[in-house]
Amino acid sequence: MHRSFAARRRGGWSTAPWTLVALLVGAAVYGDGPAPSPDPADPFLRCAEELAADPGGWNACSCYYTVGRDGPRRLAIEHLEALRSDAASGVCAGFYLGRLLLLSGPEARVGLPSAFDLLTEAAEHYRRDGEARGQVYAHLNASHAARRAGSVDGATRQLDLARRAAAAAGDPLLDAQAALQQARFALSRGDDLARIERQLAAIEKESGSLTSPSLWRDLLQARGNVRFLRGRFDEAESFYRRMAGRCIAAGDKYCEATARLNQVIARSAPGRGPGRRGALRELLHDALAAAVAAGQGYAEAEARLRLAMLPEVDGPGDDAPGHDVAGLHRALDIARSIGSRDIEVRATAALAAAILADDPGRASKLAADSLQLALESPLYGSTVHGWMGRLDVAWRTLAFEQAVTYGLEELARLDTIRGRQRAAGERAEVFAAWTEVFYALAGRILENGAQSADVESGAFEAAFDVIERMRARVLLETLQGPGIRGDLGHRGEQPGAVPGDEFAAAAAPPRLAELQRSLGDGEALLSFHLAPREDVYGHFTGGSWLLVLTREARRAYRLPARDVLASRVRVFRGLMESRPGTARSAGRVAARRLHGDLLEVALRDLDHDLPLSSTGARRHLIIIPDGDLFRLPFAALLDAENRPLIAAHQLSVVPSASLWHRWRRASAASPPKTPREPVRLLALAAPDLGADSELRPLPGATREARHAGRLFPGRILTGAEASASALKALEINRFDILHLATHAVVDSFQPEASAVMLAPGGESGRLRPEEISSLQLDGALVVLSACQSADGQVLAGEGPMSLARAFFRAGSPTVLASLWPQRDDDAASLVTHFHRSLARGDTVAAALAEAQRHGVEGGEPPAAWAGFMVFGDGQRTYPSDRRAVRRLGWASLALTALVLLGSWGAWARFSR
Repeated sequence: MHRSFAARRRGGWSTAPWTLVALLVGAAVYGDGPAPSPDPADPFLRCAEELAADPGGWNACSCYYTVGRDGPRRLAIEHLEALRSDAASGVCAGFYLGRLLLLSGPEARVGLPSAFDLLTEAAEHYRRDGEARGQVYAHLNASHAARRAGSVDGATRQLDLARRAAAAAGDPLLDAQAALQQARFALSRGDDLARIERQLAAIEKESGSLTSPSLWRDLLQARGNVRFLRGRFDEAESFYRRMAGRCIAAGDKYCEATARLNQVIARSAPGRGPGRRGALRELLHDALAAAVAAGQGYAEAEARLRLAMLPEVDGPGDDAPGHDVAGLHRALDIARSIGSRDIEVRATAALAAAILADDPGRASKLAADSLQLALESPLYGSTVHGWMGRLDVAWRTLAFEQAVTYGLEELARLDTIRGRQRAAGERAEVFAAWTEVFYALAGRILENGAQSADVESGAFEAAFDVIERMRARVLLETLQGPGIRGDLGHRGEQPGAVPGDEFAAAAAPPRLAELQRSLGDGEALLSFHLAPREDVYGHFTGGSWLLVLTREARRAYRLPARDVLASRVRVFRGLMESRPGTARSAGRVAARRLHGDLLEVALRDLDHDLPLSSTGARRHLIIIPDGDLFRLPFAALLDAENRPLIAAHQLSVVPSASLWHRWRRASAASPPKTPREPVRLLALAAPDLGADSELRPLPGATREARHAGRLFPGRILTGAEASASALKALEINRFDILHLATHAVVDSFQPEASAVMLAPGGESGRLRPEEISSLQLDGALVVLSACQSADGQVLAGEGPMSLARAFFRAGSPTVLASLWPQRDDDAASLVTHFHRSLARGDTVAAALAEAQRHGVEGGEPPAAWAGFMVFGDGQRTYPSDRRAVRRLGWASLALTALVLLGSWGAWARFSR
């Protein structure tokens, strides 16, 4: 045990996301105002005065609860237990005793009824007495007690009873509070976030005239939590900031402490690197001060734990962050005193790591205790936060092989959360928020494998499998058919249940041996995954890697951290899109640096594994990007001799190895075209967008479409005929190539609003992703000669929400698309050369590489040719009738002359 634990003492995964919902989603704070100011000599003196003034009222019982919540809890429990026998105060005493027991550890509950029994008994008394407010609040707190005990059905029933009692009372505030707690309970389980978002928006609208501080506090908390779970951490932080403002205005220090701590959690969310430590430290001190002032034990323990784990130095630190042992002990003591199992689990594990070097025996015992506490906790067994927290502890305590096995089992549970999201976009967003766990596990496997010289065997395959389970999952599910997605959140499964076998099977990527057999002799698959090396707390988070696969070899390479590469890619892209000559020298420097960062060592090894002379052709690189690499024009990267990557390589970009394997198998199963079955083309080009359109005409688009029409039989629609209605009316599956040469509108904030612009034809003319996805392309190549058609919002794991992606969903295995705005003449020239090579029988990837090399040899800047990329299976071929190609060859010189004459002196060119 000691040796395996010592090998992993350098930190676990970040605790940031796992504690969020425990802060207020699970807190039983319904209807209380600010805490009273207790007398230092006798904190219960005011409570006794309230009791004497109104023996049957809420104020006295509430006072004992509030003082006990923030101070001497055991004495408060004794006072409330004594009051239970009083005829006047018995009901409210039982209610508040139940609430206080919810916040207490097991030692405080010895000899007392359960919190659930006390609260349900109070609810029944209030129902008989016609006290709607008491009944509703008792049911809401009883639901929390049921959830703490692991009874989802019991919690659901109590929430339903609360909602019915509120509706019967006709009290808008009670109804809003009950509805809000139902939504928050669904949120804690990871139910359909889109539905919860709508529920919360409706509650906010209906509650606009209500002034209850507690209602607005909880509403802002819930809305922030939804944003957090969707991976929108900045938006979540803004909701928590608004929540803190409401709390301060109401004088509620308890609420303020919670809101400030939630801001900390959002600021230190997954994937945020060590550069945020200074600002985070300041926020933590603010949160701690607010918690101490409020006597808010949970927030104080959490803030102290995070401060104790936060390295003193800003920026990258070493792999063994210097935890503050005294701070960890203080956090642990507070967690035990208030019965907070989740903080106790994490503080114990952190303390074990901190003292390992000085006291390995005690450290091992603490690690074992931490894991046992996690396994026994009902909270840790019922929510995704618990699963991930338990995984963190397992990684710190188990032997390496056991930790990996446990990790894979826990990752599979995330599918129960994904399965509850009905909309594909919501599933992608929710999953994006948890991808850092996959990066961390894969990175740990590769680090361990590299240290044991095992990267080329089991470690490589295990890490590759983890990352593939994260990639383009929603797109893969869409292509596999609607039945495979399942509706895992509505099958009555028990909390923590593993997804159904059919869903797990769909998620499982192909084995490496299968992938290697699918690769050609001159092909290599390059899988990038980018992550920080450590988080703000100094915990190892996986780092960046490149995994390379050929038919015979498997290799892994460490890369610079995500933030470093992201910054360099953005600079490089800006230089590549720029046409002025002054930017070219800087662009070459940036291109060589990124080539060195990403590919240089791997390509040197490929020269040994796949020597170019043995293939008789240029090497084909199948690239699986990650993060900002989806926006990188790989073709323009320069080696040490200033040769662009396409000089010796053909390139294809795929969302995942699983999708590539699916497309490659489908291609192998499809019979090749015969002379009697020629490749057929459908082209829509230069549509007439109407007199009111601000988008300029595209004469080059017409030329490129007509050129393609001379190579491939089919149909060419231009002007007013190139409409969305005409496209939908045609039997598109009769065509092998769909060529769209037009403008595109890309909305990175609302991907569903992006569109390919076509002629109105009785409709809007905007062909949106949802409409594109409904097209029946049946394996057709899509040539999307339009601006930024490959760009869009990039979701972690899923990739860009681009127009190209929509054509994949429609059934295309291969899409030619653009990363940035294209000038009309530039696009026409490149796509014309592409079609000519394609018609000769070149693969799609080879045809684009040939067109790009033509641009390089012609002295064109990278802006003119590097932005186009092949997405999907680049090895497909679409040969034309050879006689058409020969006829075109005789006319090529004349056509080139016409193009040059037409552009002579036309300095103003318009983008698509």
